[in-house]
Amino acid sequence: MDMTKTFPQVQKLPFRWTWPLAVITAMALCGAAKCTAQEQNAGNPVTAKEMRPEAVPDWEVAAVKPSNPNDTRGQHINMSGRHLRLLDTTVEQFLLIGYSVQQSQLAGEPEWVKTTRWDVDGLSDVEAAPNLAQLQGLIRKILTERFGLQLRQEQRELPVFALELISY
Repeated sequence: MDMTKTFPQVQKLPFRWTWPLAVITAMALCGAAKCTAQEQNAGNPVTAKEMRPEAVPDWEVAAVKPSNPNDTRGQHINMSGRHLRLLDTTVEQFLLIGYSVQQSQLAGEPEWVKTTRWDVDGLSDVEAAPNLAQLQGLIRKILTERFGLQLRQEQRELPVFALELISY
């Protein structure tokens, strides 16, 4: 039996797609789950107070510094109320989280954007934990203010694959 007849054909097609292109670029989408804290006496987890959905937080204070290359814990995000820590993270990863883009949508970034790891440790100016959209806004502000990020929109032709079912 010829097995090629049972699989769909794949055809490469040109595709135009408009998307934000990072001039200086940079994390896999994190789950901004509800933060928990331990109650003083009971030991039961308590959900931290969340920011109002309409709040537009900014950084009250934020420290951005290169990660310790000897730290073996790896990349992670910690949120405890308004205290946010993004550790061992590249600028490329900040871009992927902050702008909800795919790695293939980033172009023109220098090599250090993909390789140099950073720690961000700061407090938002709102006394509560941010939701995902608010966390993304805080990350975009760090990219603009500390890394000098500039964005532009550009139309590019990217390859896509069309699957066609062939019936026999």
